[in-house]
Amino acid sequence: MAASCLKTLEGIKDWKTFERNNSLMYEYYDWEQHADLKEVYNQLHSQRTIKNLEEETGISGLLFDPMGVGEGISKMTKGCKLDPHIDFNWNNRVKLNRAFSLMIYLGECEGGEFRLWDK
Repeated sequence: MAASCLKTLEGIKDWKTFERNNSLMYEYYDWEQHADLKEVYNQLHSQRTIKNLEEETGISGLLFDPMGVGEGISKMTKGCKLDPHIDFNWNNRVKLNRAFSLMIYLGECEGGEFRLWDK
C-alpha cells in the first residue's frame, strides 16, 4: 500500500503551496480522488485504528475529528524540515481537545518506527 500511495502522491500536480519557517510547504486534501489514498484514510479512521491508538497511548475514549480539522497530506522537499509539533489543542468546531496528532512519513526507505512524543 505504501508504494502505491507514494506513486499516487508523486503524480499529483495540484498541491496547494505556502511558506512556513522559511520552507516551501505543499498540502493536498482530495483523498476521494485516489482509491489508495482513500483506503489509507478509511483505515486511519477505523475503529481498529482507534483501539490500537488507545492501547499504545493509554488514552481511552479516542475519536477522530468528524470535521477533519488539521487533516491532510503534506509534501516536503529536499532541505525542508518538519519537527514533531502540536498545531492546536482545542478544536472549536467540535468543542473537544485534541489528544494528539498522528503523522505518517512516506518515502523510499526501509523499515519504519512508531514514536510517541509528549512535548
